[in-house]
Parts: sequence; C-alpha cells; structure tokens
Amino acid sequence: MAEVGDVYALQVKLETREKQATLNFHYLELTPPDDSLDTEALAAAWDFANRSSLTGMLSEECRYIGVNVYRRYTKGSARGQYRPPGGAVPGAIAGDSLPASCAIVMKLGQTLFSPESDGQVWIPGIPESVADSTVVSQAHLDGAVQAFIDTLLPNLPEVSPGTGVFRISVLSRKWLDDNPGDWPGATADVVTIGAKATIGTNRLRAQFFRRKKTVVP
Repeated sequence: MAEVGDVYALQVKLETREKQATLNFHYLELTPPDDSLDTEALAAAWDFANRSSLTGMLSEECRYIGVNVYRRYTKGSARGQYRPPGGAVPGAIAGDSLPASCAIVMKLGQTLFSPESDGQVWIPGIPESVADSTVVSQAHLDGAVQAFIDTLLPNLPEVSPGTGVFRISVLSRKWLDDNPGDWPGATADVVTIGAKATIGTNRLRAQFFRRKKTVVP
C-alpha cells in the first residue's frame, strides 16, 4: 500500500498503420520532483528512461508520439506531457508491422492485492520480420522485448538535475470501489513484469514466453 506521494496515470501514445494506440501505466511518487509541474517531470523521465527500449522492439511502421501524465490523487492538476523534439519516433526494426490485433501483452504483477488487480499492457507494432503465423522469434523476445522490461521495472528518476523518484505501480479497482478517493491505498508496487506474444492468422493464439522474477529494491 502506498505510504507517501501522489499517484499518476501515464499514457504512452503510439501510432500504428491502422490507428493510434495508448499504453496505460500508473506511477507512485516516492520523492517529489524538483520541476514545478510534477506531471511534466514524470512524462520527461519516462521518455528519457524508456523511449529507446520501447522503439527498439517495434517496427518502423509504428511510431512513438510521446507521453501524457495526469495526477490521480489531487484534483484540478494540469496534464503534463512530453513530445520528442524532432517529432514522432519510428520503431527501430525495418519493415512492416503485424496488424494491431497481434501484440506483446505485458502483465504487471503485484503482491498486495489478489491477482485480479495485476496490470496488463497491450503493445502493438510487432515487426513481421520477427514472427510467423503462430510465434514471435525467441531472439526478439530475449533481446528487444526483454530490454524494454529491464528499463520499465526499476524506479524512475527525474531527469538530471532533478531528484524526484517514481515507481511503476498498479491500482486495485476493488479497493477504490470500497474506499472512494483513496488512490494511495489502492496502489501496489509492480514487482514482476511478464509478457506473452499474441499472434494469429485466422484466430488469436497466445504463447507465454517469459516471466521476469525481479523484485524492485
């Protein structure tokens, strides 16, 4: 359960060949940021830590637009955002992407609430070159996908010279239903990130390929 700090909803914006997509995360503030607008500090910190690893697993046909952040705990705060200075950033892997119905699905595991409160993030933009009709190549999973997990799981520091720190978290909707407005109480630290590749031609098939058992210090 959260002890200090505000709770933030963070949205990563992507553009696929079919439509825009949003990756949804939550973060808990461990140390207040030095930036006067904390939502912008978190948005910039996420981009700095994770943009390269995220685009590193995506087809060039999928573009990273940027990050939006909203404070959950305190009403009336402004939205923060970060956009790459040069505009949208294409994925790093040459070639076409699979349809958005094919994706890397990440499970954000926590131990405070029941497993039903674990988070899930659907990431489109899988390159055609790393998959066939049923599976994603092990090299892609062990390399590019794992690299994104490795940058996503640790605590997120504010961009230097700021000293703020944020932690990736999940929310228990049941707790919020029972305790309206208690955003910190509904927050649990993410301690594992697992993933599966969902791919198919005529129907979707799921192939579990990794579960990372790393506990955040």
